[in-house]
Amino acid sequence: PSVTVNDGSKVLTRNIDYKIAGYSNNLRAGTASVKIIGTGNQSGTINKTYCSGTVTKTSTIKPKKPAGFTLSSPKTRTMKITLKETEGISGYEIKYSTSKKFTAKTSNVISTKKTTKSLTGLQKGKTYYVKVRTYKTSDGKIYYSEYSAVKSIKLK
Repeated sequence: PSVTVNDGSKVLTRNIDYKIAGYSNNLRAGTASVKIIGTGNQSGTINKTYCSGTVTKTSTIKPKKPAGFTLSSPKTRTMKITLKETEGISGYEIKYSTSKKFTAKTSNVISTKKTTKSLTGLQKGKTYYVKVRTYKTSDGKIYYSEYSAVKSIKLK
């Protein structure tokens, strides 16, 4: 990820005002960090000791959003979700509901590592709304992507 450093009002210039001393875990989902060292020379400032010191900042890198999915109703009271494979993730979390608003009373959440999932025993003729997000397990923690756009299907 790109790094932006400022002094509260002015964006500082890399390799003039500060240097990047190193990154840690910045290539995969999880907690990333960057070590920044001030050069003691803020551009356009007479006070050369203004921008000095070292700081380490962390941020969270989320996994990739789902590459996409399709819905079908191959049999009565059945919904089949087919996910496009997304690289670099641990699995998918599927949220489905009979409400567009995904209220707690009408929603269910399931996790899967596979790219197809069939749900049976659903309500015949009812419209279901579905959204998907990916997750990645890293260092014992689970990191989630943003949800996909919502799709709907009326079941057979």
